[in-house]
Amino acid sequence: KSPNILFSAYKVPHPLFATFELRVQTDGSLTPKDAVIRACGDLIQELQRLDQEFTKEWELKKIAGQGRDGL
Repeated sequence: KSPNILFSAYKVPHPLFATFELRVQTDGSLTPKDAVIRACGDLIQELQRLDQEFTKEWELKKIAGQGRDGL
């Protein structure tokens, strides 16, 4: 999603070990480390929005269900 990232990939060397290798190549306007940090921050914001939307829809579904039960 970031225009500054030219390439990114990961690999898991062995499935029995909880490690992975991450490769990030940028256009030079920011370091790969900063690109990963920015991407993590963006992901956290996106997940927070998803949580809010899900909670809102869940509450609306509960309210709609209560209305049906009262009929």
